[in-house]
Amino acid sequence: MKKLIFILSFITFTIVSFLSIKQFEYLQFQAFNYDVNYSEENFVLEIKEGNPQKNKVENFKILSEIAMQAKVNLQRTSHEITKNKQEKIVYYVALYDYDQYFKQLKLKTGEFLNSNSNSEAFLSTIKTNNKNQIGQIEIFHNFNPIEIRPMIAAASIKDIRGTYSLNNSKNIKLFKKIAEKNGLSIKITKNESISVFTEYPYQTMIYTTSFVLCLLLLLAMSYDVMNNYKAIAIQYMHGDNFWQIGLYLLRRYVNIILGSFLLASMSLLIFLYYYNQYQQIVPFIGFWIENISLLFLVILLIIIVTWLGSKNIHISQMIKNKKPIKLFFYSNLGIRFILAVFLILALQQGISTFIELKKTITQQEKWELMKDYASLGMEVGAGDRFDIKNEDSLNRFKNLYKELEDQGAIYIAPSYYYFNQKNNELNPNPWGMEGKQIVINRNYLSINPVYGIDGEKLQLPIPNKSEITVLVPKKYEANQEDIKTTIKKDYSMMLNHENPDSVQIKILYVKNEQSYFTFTTQMAVDTNYQIIDPIVVVLTHEFEPMYTSSSIAMGYGYYTKNGDNEFPFKKTKRTIEKYNFDNIWSPVSIAYSLVEQKISNDTEKLQLTIISCTLFLVLSAVLLFFSAIYYLEMFKQILALQWVFGYSFFEKHNVVYLALLVFWQFSFMVCFFISNDRWLLFKISLGLAICDILLISILLIAKERKITKLMILGK
Repeated sequence: MKKLIFILSFITFTIVSFLSIKQFEYLQFQAFNYDVNYSEENFVLEIKEGNPQKNKVENFKILSEIAMQAKVNLQRTSHEITKNKQEKIVYYVALYDYDQYFKQLKLKTGEFLNSNSNSEAFLSTIKTNNKNQIGQIEIFHNFNPIEIRPMIAAASIKDIRGTYSLNNSKNIKLFKKIAEKNGLSIKITKNESISVFTEYPYQTMIYTTSFVLCLLLLLAMSYDVMNNYKAIAIQYMHGDNFWQIGLYLLRRYVNIILGSFLLASMSLLIFLYYYNQYQQIVPFIGFWIENISLLFLVILLIIIVTWLGSKNIHISQMIKNKKPIKLFFYSNLGIRFILAVFLILALQQGISTFIELKKTITQQEKWELMKDYASLGMEVGAGDRFDIKNEDSLNRFKNLYKELEDQGAIYIAPSYYYFNQKNNELNPNPWGMEGKQIVINRNYLSINPVYGIDGEKLQLPIPNKSEITVLVPKKYEANQEDIKTTIKKDYSMMLNHENPDSVQIKILYVKNEQSYFTFTTQMAVDTNYQIIDPIVVVLTHEFEPMYTSSSIAMGYGYYTKNGDNEFPFKKTKRTIEKYNFDNIWSPVSIAYSLVEQKISNDTEKLQLTIISCTLFLVLSAVLLFFSAIYYLEMFKQILALQWVFGYSFFEKHNVVYLALLVFWQFSFMVCFFISNDRWLLFKISLGLAICDILLISILLIAKERKITKLMILGK
């Protein structure tokens, strides 16, 4: 039993250590932006216009000089793509106090930026083999490379207009005064949301896994006490009191626990050497110790509970060779019930993740198309920069939208109904904006062709201000008037604000059972990201800019066409700059990267779930084995009599099978109130119940005859 306790302890420490690594690397990466800009007060600087008499490089030089004169640290964040199409985050900085800015960071090699660094010098979290890299920032684990460059370097890819962050509240007024004196149009507001951390599952998994394993550790120690029942009773006979028994158990288990802890710690150190060469080892050890300390407290509590349980050991029972079988049987049953609930929920999560991952991967051919497109992002605080009342802004945006469309930008926007069709009720008007409707642009059909009722690829008419084209499956032909009325009511003002009554609806009938791929992981998940037979409104550049601008601002669905492989965003950036919207929108990532990230996250989540489920299944089987042994020990006299009188196997053990069904029924009921997918829960519970019945049958057949014979022989 000592070996079992050692193995359980080692598994517990190892799993908690591994999950601590995963949680720490994610939290540190999220916190990086806050750490490099650490300040009690943080402000958002919006530069609306640079000095019109200066060029781009001169404006950035002026901005850097202003930061020095006002004694503030200034930073601008940029999401960019490396030459090998890998995403990276770049911080462009103009620093007055270098020590304050870099005090939260540590270098693996090289030196930090300083006032003497040239404009091409930079820091990175990876070794780039670039001669201008002067230092490598130490980070526990890289998700995407992070670089820190002088502010002047931003002139090669950014306009002076945009959003910056700065600190030092004492000099904000001075900064604004100097900036305006140098011809910059700026706005400064206090940043109320310094840091927002995304929820990540590892911390929860640490608590869940530790809880289950500690319950099993408690059971293992209880088994150990039972196996040493006579030895402890003899100690009582020799005059040892309750406190001395406690010290005996403490010495017995502390050696085992510390031995497993040392082995797990050595394994962790070896793993970290190959994982990240001990980068950020001190902060991680601190984080790890917090989790391990909590675990040690729980283990100490388990030892105390085991010690208190030893009070039930009586000398008279030892003399009669009686053990508290019932106590251990019901303790075993209670712990197995808790384990069963975790097992059902873990299996449900694993199966759901697998199904979703399979759906994503089966559409890989479609997802691959997104490698040629980019997602647009809005600059922080840019929501109020597009003035929909300004005629010049509207005209510039209309021209921008048309040019991006001519370059190949695609757009698809399913209605809210397709977010989750299982839970969404169909709108009373199924043809409206919240019904079976999607909006696409003309380019969408180039990567997702649709065929007319004649079997030919659909050709769309030339866009104009008096006609909205709608694609309708042939099966809805009888609803033509309702569809026309609904579309005109919803979209006529969007196409022709001045004369909506003149707008006509042109319906093009298409073949039934045609699909429209969503190109986003947020829509139509239940139908493999495909929408079958929707009503399709075709969006063109002729629509009012007030509406088309919202299509870009959605955050998904609108993707610009990439240029050459070396600089995929260059053409899009130049087009946006051409119409002076680069302070609002910019390409931030390859569109496929969102899908790639989802596949990676789901795969990792599935792997962790498989490990958890395997552990839970093995432990559940072990507990079932002990339950069978306890059951046979508790009822061996009755079973012996039934065997003598010729009872069949089922007649002897029918209560066991009934108890198993009730056990899994209660487990299912608990999970029923926790999770939503009740049908899947039922199938999992039924499957586990069947496995339990088969396993208990094998155990009873294997062990019953031996125990019954010993009972009859009086042994």
